[in-house]
Amino acid sequence: MISITAVTYDPSGVILFPHAKTNNPYSANRRSSVVDTLDGSVSIYDTGFSESDQVITIDIINPTIDILQKLKYLISHYSQIRLAFLMGVYTAILSTTVNKNRLTISARLIEKLDGIL
Repeated sequence: MISITAVTYDPSGVILFPHAKTNNPYSANRRSSVVDTLDGSVSIYDTGFSESDQVITIDIINPTIDILQKLKYLISHYSQIRLAFLMGVYTAILSTTVNKNRLTISARLIEKLDGIL
């Protein structure tokens, strides 16, 4: 199950997807860069892992008008939302695209709010 809600109390700001799953719940990467040096070696800069480097995607087939309107409402009224799914509860920034009958929700994770691993 996936839930998307406003960060403050808002009866219009709740969307539940009881049977949806994220496409990439276990994706992870580190903040690092590798730069070639003149002597043929490399210089590595690694600042570690951050939850905010992840973008979670959710595909919904045949979304209802109600879901599309609620998502547009949340995106237009809230800079950040709460996203709860298999990996925990997060603050995130939403964006959506609709292509024919497929809604793709992209959520840029900002901060993890619970202790679930």
